[in-house]
Amino acid sequence: REWTQLELIQFGVTEPATTALFERLLGSGDIAIDVGSHVGTLSLLAAHSVGAQGHVYAIDPQPHNCHLVLTNSAASGFGNITTICAAVGQEDGFITLQHQSDQDRARLSPQRSAIPVCGALGIGR
Repeated sequence: REWTQLELIQFGVTEPATTALFERLLGSGDIAIDVGSHVGTLSLLAAHSVGAQGHVYAIDPQPHNCHLVLTNSAASGFGNITTICAAVGQEDGFITLQHQSDQDRARLSPQRSAIPVCGALGIGR
């Protein structure tokens, strides 16, 4: 199990300060952007907070994570999450990401060979 799963099992919530902030700031009809969405825990919380009138963009460079965001949002019945498999940086372009280990496929690690190039979305300075 990954740290997110263990934290949820032990405490019933992951990243409690961030969770509280999301709940306080997001309301019906809002648009949320979750950069580095990991497996979508905060994206799901945001989707619940913004409701059917709002939308969430879950962005992560790791294909395995994006698959889990899609799986988790479908299992939770959310239709207001768009998953984008990309890195976010200062400018548009491409980056090479290292392949993750089989023991922790949801985080990037320098082990093994590089996986294919990933698009990078530029957000400017």
